[in-house]
Amino acid sequence: MEFKLADDNMIEQLVQMRLEYIEEDLGQISHENRKKMMKLLPIYFAKHMGTDLFPFVALDEDRIVSTAFLVIFEKPSSLNFMNGRVGDILNVYTKPDYRHKGIASKLMKDLMEFSKGQQLDYVELKATQDGYSIYQKCGFKDIEEKYQYMRWY
Repeated sequence: MEFKLADDNMIEQLVQMRLEYIEEDLGQISHENRKKMMKLLPIYFAKHMGTDLFPFVALDEDRIVSTAFLVIFEKPSSLNFMNGRVGDILNVYTKPDYRHKGIASKLMKDLMEFSKGQQLDYVELKATQDGYSIYQKCGFKDIEEKYQYMRWY
Protein backbone atom coordinates (compact mmCIF):
# COMPACT_ATOMS: atom_id res chain seq x y z
CA MET A 1 0.00 0.00 0.00
CA GLU A 2 1.38 3.40 -1.00
CA PHE A 3 0.22 6.65 0.65
CA LYS A 4 0.77 9.96 -1.14
CA LEU A 5 -0.68 13.19 -2.44
CA ALA A 6 -2.59 12.64 -5.66
CA ASP A 7 -1.19 14.01 -8.90
CA ASP A 8 -2.80 15.13 -12.15
CA ASN A 9 -2.60 11.60 -13.58
CA MET A 10 -5.09 10.45 -10.92
CA ILE A 11 -7.94 12.83 -11.73
CA GLU A 12 -10.11 10.17 -13.38
CA GLN A 13 -9.81 7.92 -10.32
CA LEU A 14 -10.45 10.86 -7.96
CA VAL A 15 -13.68 11.59 -9.82
CA GLN A 16 -14.75 7.96 -9.42
CA MET A 17 -13.88 7.94 -5.70
CA ARG A 18 -15.84 11.17 -5.20
CA LEU A 19 -18.90 9.68 -6.89
CA GLU A 20 -18.64 6.47 -4.84
CA TYR A 21 -18.38 8.50 -1.63
CA ILE A 22 -21.40 10.63 -2.51
CA GLU A 23 -23.52 7.60 -3.40
CA GLU A 24 -22.65 5.87 -0.16
CA ASP A 25 -23.27 9.00 1.91
CA LEU A 26 -26.27 10.56 0.15
CA GLY A 27 -27.76 7.76 -1.94
CA GLN A 28 -28.13 7.01 -5.62
CA ILE A 29 -27.03 9.75 -8.03
CA SER A 30 -29.43 10.31 -10.91
CA HIS A 31 -28.11 9.75 -14.43
CA GLU A 32 -28.42 13.48 -15.15
CA ASN A 33 -26.52 14.53 -12.00
CA ARG A 34 -23.84 11.88 -12.55
CA LYS A 35 -23.30 13.18 -16.08
CA LYS A 36 -22.97 16.77 -14.79
CA MET A 37 -20.58 15.77 -12.02
CA MET A 38 -18.43 13.71 -14.38
CA LYS A 39 -18.04 16.86 -16.48
CA LEU A 40 -17.48 19.30 -13.58
CA LEU A 41 -15.25 17.29 -11.24
CA PRO A 42 -12.25 16.86 -13.58
CA ILE A 43 -12.27 20.62 -14.20
CA TYR A 44 -12.35 21.31 -10.46
CA PHE A 45 -9.53 18.87 -9.70
CA ALA A 46 -7.33 20.20 -12.50
CA LYS A 47 -7.85 23.80 -11.35
CA HIS A 48 -7.43 23.34 -7.59
CA MET A 49 -5.05 20.43 -6.96
CA GLY A 50 -1.83 21.65 -5.41
CA THR A 51 -3.15 25.16 -4.73
CA ASP A 52 -6.09 24.89 -2.33
CA LEU A 53 -7.03 21.21 -2.73
CA PHE A 54 -4.75 18.46 -1.46
CA PRO A 55 -6.15 14.96 -2.08
CA PHE A 56 -4.38 12.30 -0.05
CA VAL A 57 -4.71 8.80 -1.48
CA ALA A 58 -3.89 5.21 -0.65
CA LEU A 59 -2.89 3.10 -3.64
CA ASP A 60 -3.03 -0.64 -4.03
CA GLU A 61 -0.65 -0.93 -6.97
CA ASP A 62 -1.90 1.92 -9.21
CA ARG A 63 -5.50 1.84 -8.00
CA ILE A 64 -6.82 4.42 -5.52
CA VAL A 65 -8.58 2.57 -2.70
CA SER A 66 -8.94 5.38 -0.15
CA THR A 67 -9.06 9.19 -0.16
CA ALA A 68 -9.01 12.14 2.22
CA PHE A 69 -9.24 15.66 0.77
CA LEU A 70 -7.93 18.81 2.44
CA VAL A 71 -9.40 22.05 1.09
CA ILE A 72 -7.79 25.28 2.29
CA PHE A 73 -9.86 28.45 2.53
CA GLU A 74 -8.59 31.98 3.03
CA LYS A 75 -10.74 34.62 4.63
CA PRO A 76 -10.25 37.92 6.47
CA SER A 77 -8.46 37.58 9.80
CA SER A 78 -10.58 37.24 12.94
CA LEU A 79 -10.01 36.38 16.58
CA ASN A 80 -11.11 32.84 15.67
CA PHE A 81 -8.77 32.55 12.67
CA MET A 82 -5.96 35.08 12.98
CA ASN A 83 -4.05 33.86 9.90
CA GLY A 84 -7.26 33.75 7.88
CA ARG A 85 -6.41 30.22 6.71
CA VAL A 86 -8.54 27.23 7.63
CA GLY A 87 -8.69 23.66 6.40
CA ASP A 88 -11.78 21.63 5.64
CA ILE A 89 -11.53 17.85 5.31
CA LEU A 90 -13.91 16.02 3.04
CA ASN A 91 -14.28 12.86 1.00
CA VAL A 92 -12.67 10.58 3.56
CA TYR A 93 -13.63 7.36 1.85
CA THR A 94 -12.27 3.83 1.63
CA LYS A 95 -13.50 1.17 -0.77
CA PRO A 96 -15.47 -1.50 1.14
CA ASP A 97 -12.93 -4.33 0.63
CA TYR A 98 -10.19 -2.20 2.23
CA ARG A 99 -12.03 -1.00 5.35
CA HIS A 100 -11.02 -1.73 8.96
CA LYS A 101 -7.35 -1.99 8.03
CA GLY A 102 -6.22 1.42 9.31
CA ILE A 103 -5.98 2.96 5.84
CA ALA A 104 -8.22 5.98 6.50
CA SER A 105 -6.45 6.57 9.83
CA LYS A 106 -3.07 6.62 8.07
CA LEU A 107 -4.36 9.03 5.42
CA MET A 108 -5.74 11.29 8.14
CA LYS A 109 -2.41 11.27 9.99
CA ASP A 110 -0.59 12.18 6.78
CA LEU A 111 -3.11 14.92 6.03
CA MET A 112 -2.82 16.36 9.54
CA GLU A 113 0.99 16.31 9.38
CA PHE A 114 0.82 18.15 6.04
CA SER A 115 -1.64 20.65 7.56
CA LYS A 116 0.91 21.66 10.20
CA GLY A 117 3.06 23.23 7.49
CA GLN A 118 0.22 25.21 5.90
CA GLN A 119 -0.17 27.97 8.55
CA LEU A 120 -3.77 26.96 9.18
CA ASP A 121 -5.62 28.30 12.19
CA TYR A 122 -7.59 25.07 12.44
CA VAL A 123 -8.83 22.12 10.44
CA GLU A 124 -12.47 21.08 10.59
CA LEU A 125 -14.75 18.42 9.19
CA LYS A 126 -18.26 17.06 9.36
CA ALA A 127 -18.10 13.52 10.71
CA THR A 128 -20.27 10.63 9.65
CA GLN A 129 -21.04 8.01 12.28
CA ASP A 130 -18.61 5.61 10.57
CA GLY A 131 -15.76 8.12 10.64
CA TYR A 132 -16.38 9.71 14.04
CA SER A 133 -14.06 7.47 16.07
CA ILE A 134 -11.25 7.80 13.51
CA TYR A 135 -11.42 11.59 13.78
CA GLN A 136 -11.47 11.49 17.58
CA LYS A 137 -8.31 9.37 17.53
CA CYS A 138 -6.70 12.00 15.29
CA GLY A 139 -7.44 14.68 17.90
CA PHE A 140 -10.64 16.22 16.56
CA LYS A 141 -13.06 17.49 19.20
CA ASP A 142 -16.77 18.18 19.11
CA ILE A 143 -17.42 21.91 19.03
CA GLU A 144 -20.34 23.87 20.31
CA GLU A 145 -21.08 26.83 18.15
CA LYS A 146 -22.33 30.20 19.28
CA TYR A 147 -23.91 30.57 15.87
CA GLN A 148 -26.71 28.66 14.16
CA TYR A 149 -25.58 26.90 10.98
CA MET A 150 -27.70 28.08 8.03
CA ARG A 151 -27.69 27.76 4.26
CA TRP A 152 -29.26 29.68 1.36
CA TYR A 153 -30.16 28.10 -2.01
